[in-house]
Amino acid sequence: MKIIDLILKNSFNKVIKTLLFLYPNEIVNIKGYRKIYKRMKFMKFKNSKGNIHIDYDEEMNFHDIFFTQKENDSKYSLTFIPQKILVNMNISNKTLLKYSEAEIISHFLYKITWWGFDERKVLKEAKENIKNTETQPFSTIEELKEILSK
Repeated sequence: MKIIDLILKNSFNKVIKTLLFLYPNEIVNIKGYRKIYKRMKFMKFKNSKGNIHIDYDEEMNFHDIFFTQKENDSKYSLTFIPQKILVNMNISNKTLLKYSEAEIISHFLYKITWWGFDERKVLKEAKENIKNTETQPFSTIEELKEILSK
């Protein structure tokens, strides 16, 4: 099952209720979430080898959402990855068993909008950060540079 499958299967109203239960302060961003949710339903997505996972970190008291690639077990952030790639990622079986569909979508939406709701601005900022630093928070930097240069 992929993120896009869950988005197409679940109504925005169901998802936003869950998102607001999990992240009550996000009530001020409902319009932004609605816009992104609607756009994702009609998005032309790119192929992806990634698998999305959600793990609860008891010590930090938050749900960590990340992806892995089939070639290795390294964890990668969803941050600064284009949404057209993320929506086509598979969801790990463990995540599907542990979380409801609305919870998975809610954590996903919260994570991908952490830096803002305007994807173009967020990706532009990422491109600038790549130009201005040598160390990166993820190891797929060459692939990200290629994606952002298009």
